[in-house]
Amino acid sequence: MKRPTVYLVSCAGVPNYGDELITSAWLHYLAEVHPTADVVVDCIRPERAEIDLSWIHPRTTFVDTLWTLGLRYYDSDPRRVIEAVTARLTHDMTSSGLLRALRRADVVHLVGGGLLNGVYSWTLSLLAAVLAVSGTTGAKSVVTGQGLCPQSPEMVPMVAEMFDRLTVADVRDQESVTLLKARQLAATCDDVFLLPQVRVAGQEHRTPTVMVCAQSEIAPTKELPVTPVDELAEFLICTFAEWGVDSPDIGFIESFPGIDTAVYEVVRTAFPGVRLYSNNELLQHGLPVRAGQTWISTRFHPHLVAAASGLGGIAISVAPSYQDTKHRSLITQGSGWSLVEPIRLPHLPRGGGFTTESLASLRAAKRAVATRIYADI
Repeated sequence: MKRPTVYLVSCAGVPNYGDELITSAWLHYLAEVHPTADVVVDCIRPERAEIDLSWIHPRTTFVDTLWTLGLRYYDSDPRRVIEAVTARLTHDMTSSGLLRALRRADVVHLVGGGLLNGVYSWTLSLLAAVLAVSGTTGAKSVVTGQGLCPQSPEMVPMVAEMFDRLTVADVRDQESVTLLKARQLAATCDDVFLLPQVRVAGQEHRTPTVMVCAQSEIAPTKELPVTPVDELAEFLICTFAEWGVDSPDIGFIESFPGIDTAVYEVVRTAFPGVRLYSNNELLQHGLPVRAGQTWISTRFHPHLVAAASGLGGIAISVAPSYQDTKHRSLITQGSGWSLVEPIRLPHLPRGGGFTTESLASLRAAKRAVATRIYADI
């Protein structure tokens, strides 16, 4: 009897807290439903992803085949990248030993995140690769939990056509469905909701009561207008003063190494005792949450996990064209947070977080998607 092979394509390995969490969600699910399957994770830095994620499923290997291929044919026009990657894979699928894992895959699955949009347009080559492999081998072609907004207008017809060819197509927000109008496209929620419970750090009485994730840019390789560091830091400093909180009660988290510390460095000149929880701490122990906290986050996944832990907060949009859709999707789904621009001081939130019922509904919806993909392999 053939052992099933699952080929996951993910952003793991940066490491970015949210991307690692998404990948871990699918590895936990596959460990539950297909513990004897071979699982291949195609990601950005496989050597780092292996350190953080290899313990979850007993038969996981890590490669960077499709990411390397997309970067090899990188072009400012995503249509040229899509064309080159499709041609190369279609030609090499029957001959290249490097593609052995792709040839034997029963499912080729691009997992979720804010990837397939105009901010990172060249990564549409990953979607093209999923379809090229499926077209050659007959494997299921799957995309789940993606955010497609904002999208370059000239790319919308091509992206919609590619989504229509997928075996299973799922996104995490209604705006993506409205944008593409693809026939089979449905919006459920982020892939992290697949986890029965997100791992969080143990609740300690010393954990700060106000926790912050504040980024200085969207990604180190992408120019996208964002709120300047000094402006965001001043907004936070004034907010802390308005709320009456001081250094021991304030903590920052580093979701993405290198671009989540610039604001913290400015803020700690005014509040020298603020604590920074490193990316490595988050990946090892989980988000530092405890009852009674209030969260402030520019990033999507700290918003999701803190709200799923029953905590209220505010989401800050430092790049409205990209982040508004992400945060609003969680608010619409019941996070209980509010979305603000770093201009007006927000009131201290009272209450918030997902209810037990809304969490159960979101998890059931994502679980149903997973069952469609993996029940019969």
